[in-house]
Amino acid sequence: MEEDLFFDVPDVISEIAVSSRGPRHVQLQWRLPRDNSRPVLRYQARSQPWTLGSKHGPLPSQDSDGFTSNGPGAATLHDVSAAEAECGKPGYASCKLPAPKVERAVLPESVLERRLPMAAWVSLRAANVEGWSEWATPILTLFRDPALGEETEREEQPLCESVIYSWGLGEDGRLGRGLEAVERGVCAETNAAVEAQLRGRRLVDLALGSHSAAVTTEDELFVWGTFLADMEDAGEDDTADSAEAAWSEVDMLVEPAHQPTSFPVHAVACGRFATAAISADGQIYAWGPNEAFQCGVRGRQVLKSVCHVRVPNDVPVVSVHLGEFHGLALTAEGGALAWGMEQGPEVALSNGNESALGGLVPQRAAMNQPQPRHLDLPRPVLAVATGAYHSALITDDGCLWTWGSNEYGQLGLGLAPSALGTATRPRPVDHFGREGRTKAAKLSLGGFHTAVIDTDRRIFTFGDNRRGQCGQGEVQQLLSPVLLQLCLPSSASSGSTCASCLGVSCGGFFSLIEAAPEPDADLCSTGPMLLACGWGKEGCLGFGQPCKRMLRPRLMPAPSACFDGGRRVARWVCMRTGMVHVAGLVLGDTIGADSVRNDQLHQDSAGE
Repeated sequence: MEEDLFFDVPDVISEIAVSSRGPRHVQLQWRLPRDNSRPVLRYQARSQPWTLGSKHGPLPSQDSDGFTSNGPGAATLHDVSAAEAECGKPGYASCKLPAPKVERAVLPESVLERRLPMAAWVSLRAANVEGWSEWATPILTLFRDPALGEETEREEQPLCESVIYSWGLGEDGRLGRGLEAVERGVCAETNAAVEAQLRGRRLVDLALGSHSAAVTTEDELFVWGTFLADMEDAGEDDTADSAEAAWSEVDMLVEPAHQPTSFPVHAVACGRFATAAISADGQIYAWGPNEAFQCGVRGRQVLKSVCHVRVPNDVPVVSVHLGEFHGLALTAEGGALAWGMEQGPEVALSNGNESALGGLVPQRAAMNQPQPRHLDLPRPVLAVATGAYHSALITDDGCLWTWGSNEYGQLGLGLAPSALGTATRPRPVDHFGREGRTKAAKLSLGGFHTAVIDTDRRIFTFGDNRRGQCGQGEVQQLLSPVLLQLCLPSSASSGSTCASCLGVSCGGFFSLIEAAPEPDADLCSTGPMLLACGWGKEGCLGFGQPCKRMLRPRLMPAPSACFDGGRRVARWVCMRTGMVHVAGLVLGDTIGADSVRNDQLHQDSAGE
């Protein structure tokens, strides 16, 4: 008899997903459970705040009240009647879940930096007259980020206006400024706005690679410099005749266009015309060129529809990054996923006769990885990053791990390319995390160079430096991390003062750095400032005109923006680098804002 009663409770709820979001809530949707001849009367949602590296942990027993503790990070319960959970989709139910009442753990301190989401582990169960079902496997729900430049999300219209500026190489429409920019090629001016589709929209994410993408506060995705994908997933087994044939039918967008998706988009990444997006429940979707599996999907050489990327054990992710032919993701549990070119396990190629082949065959190599795989690492991961052909991550002990191409010493291992051409697995960089050494905190990878910021806000660069992208004042190749001294011009004539580093973003052959003056510095300007170094012929350095290589970081001019309400004091609130272009979001404050910068100081510095 007891066995019959047990099977009279509802079945476990399945197919839980986030269907939509608001500023302070998510809308959950799930498939109606089988009620076993006893109608479902109510549902219960259990929400526990997420922190990076945390797993959802054990769930309460079936007959418990659902609480496990009353301390910090304790779960909260939300009861919903069956009538309240009814939705317009047949066979499904839905409810609104408020955001956890916790402060965001990490806010970006740099306009060049991305933030981790505010999220919660959420589980559901159903009840009928016989009792509660078992708890469903928890999912990660990502709550909507505040708009870029805003500390908190709000329902009302923003008090400030914003506009996206783009500059650099205009081919393929990556600047989003129409055909005129495509025909011109190099577009170095920094006061030309991306076309009208994004005017007046608040953004939560901006990403650049070989093309560009942005996510709005309405969870909508816009792309340009690439093609619009079909919303439907055509399935992993479909194949195109060839990459060339598929690409011949693609129209590149020269202005931003809305990319339809069947899910709320939380974040986006751009690679070599490949695009990856994270949904509001931590799932990865990708489309675009896939000849080396850079989209993380088996089969087709070009994905012309939005495809779900299968992750081992369905672990949710909180950030995703794309290189030229590979991808990385940071999981909610503090792990790292890799896929694409040479991201597979190592295989031995040497059979003892390599000398007879003139040493041309490497002893070991990595295969292409069709789908994401977990990287075997000794400690939890805090951050991941991709360059064109190399990768890096930071573990929670401050260690930096690098792998991939070492053609220009960009792995920072102190080994010349002749000694190590490619590292097929992550290797620790001795300079960071070891006893008595500094700890890595942030990183950015460019085409063939690397930049790392430590916990003391010092920046180190290494790798290809032929165009001055490492900012060290010379063009010597750097095989190991080298400290980069940052200087800002002071009020005194021809004087300068040292600065700390808040953020860095590496492009193909250039770098943008955000520096903050010391508290007692004698500066005419307040607040952080942006500096640029590297290759300037593609117009990426932000000085309004193409220039030769810039061997040391130089202060960029402050933005000057005209909005519908007239000229306002403008400030950068977000800036991203692609391989050969840059995009920045400018926010216009009311005249007299405290963040006014001395434009003349910037202009004088840029013209030195």
